[in-house]
Formats: sequence, structure tokens, C-alpha cells
Amino acid sequence: MSSILVFCSVQENRIKRSSLEVMSRARQLATENGLSLGAAILGSHASSLVSEATAHGASQVFTVSDPVLDAHVNAPVIAALEGILTTVQPRLMV
Repeated sequence: MSSILVFCSVQENRIKRSSLEVMSRARQLATENGLSLGAAILGSHASSLVSEATAHGASQVFTVSDPVLDAHVNAPVIAALEGILTTVQPRLMV
């Protein structure tokens, strides 16, 4: 099944409210179009945020747990997202 993947921005070990708002709208689009909704979470505590993402509608959550991602430096974040995108191959990523 094709999917919509939402990149969840993390700040202070929580998914940012703006990401949850995007996930809410993406969930509506996924439902309307027969797609699944996935979430990508990066950071040292990414795995602890899976339940929060699923509570907001994600049927799959992809995490990369690495402290280097907490600094939000572009190269490691892009590399982590590239790995997820290569695996998931979503129809749309937001």
C-alpha cells in the first residue's frame, strides 16, 4: 500500500506541535485516498516517541536513534531521512 510519510520534528524530547498538526491533516488525506500514514522520527530518544505518533494516526513509525541528530545538523538528518525514504518509498513526504 502506498503511504504518506510525515517527518516529525523533535524538540526537548517531544514531537513538536506543528508536526502533530501536519500529521493530523496528512491522516485525513491518507484516509481520503486509501493510503497509509507513516511517521519518521529522528533523535536520541526517537523510539520513546513512537506511541505519541501512533496516537496521532501513524500506522507505521520509522525511527533513527542517534544523539548526533539532536543537534539538527543537515548532513546527518538528510542521511537518516534518505535511509527511511529508500526503505519506505512513500507516495508523498511532508
